[in-house]
Amino acid sequence: MGLFRKRDTPLRAIYRLYEWLCTNSDSEIMQEAWYFFNLQPTWVLKDIKDPKDPDPFRYAILAAVVELLALSFNKKIKLGMRRGITNKKPLMIFEFKKDLNPPYEEAPLWCAEVPGPSGTFRSRSRFMYMDLQPLFKRRLLSPFWNF
Repeated sequence: MGLFRKRDTPLRAIYRLYEWLCTNSDSEIMQEAWYFFNLQPTWVLKDIKDPKDPDPFRYAILAAVVELLALSFNKKIKLGMRRGITNKKPLMIFEFKKDLNPPYEEAPLWCAEVPGPSGTFRSRSRFMYMDLQPLFKRRLLSPFWNF
């Protein structure tokens, strides 16, 4: 395991996703979400500490990012994928699909308490694959999430 991964934290990854969102870096968002899902399976979303960011706009985006990760991860889990198991073991997906109690992720409680900022945020991108409810409820309108 590299030094970067040893020192990395879920909160740092969330801030990186925030940066990629603000710079319209679709491929970076996809890679960061893949890294979070596959290479850091011990990072449980509901355990991410509240960053209590002083900037209300950034704080709202951070909360939306965590909620979007939960939605994205749960869609993958529903399809039979599991965190930390890459496509090198495709036959395991058939077994996981039969799981009666899949390990769904959930956003931490602090995310639900974060209000939207007074303005709106719009991001331009070619992709729109996700349920964008976490962004819309905070008036952070973005057709951007390709997790």
